[in-house]
Amino acid sequence: MIFAKVLASVSNTTTNPLSEGKYLINKSVDKWLPPILGKVKWNVDASVVLNCDKSAFAVVCRNHCGDLIFAAVMFNTNSSVIVNETLAINLAMDRSRELLLSLMPKMSLIFVMGN
Repeated sequence: MIFAKVLASVSNTTTNPLSEGKYLINKSVDKWLPPILGKVKWNVDASVVLNCDKSAFAVVCRNHCGDLIFAAVMFNTNSSVIVNETLAINLAMDRSRELLLSLMPKMSLIFVMGN
């Protein structure tokens, strides 16, 4: 979602990179839904700027109240959205293990790709 907003702001310039086929933006707007009481939800997303070797992925973890538990953004040069989504899921899983061991031993997890 953050990446789509950044790239969308670029598309409002006088030279529209979208018309040149340099950017692909998912313009759908979905509302975040919280997990049920006692659970946490991980959201992951990735974005790639085509023909530029620039990409990023992000992970966000929230509880049933929507309180932020963990968030991270990583920038890299991988040109594959699938690889970046996989890296985001891997980071979320690694961080989940750490959180489960330290902060939330009785909570379960829900992984959702996208929003």
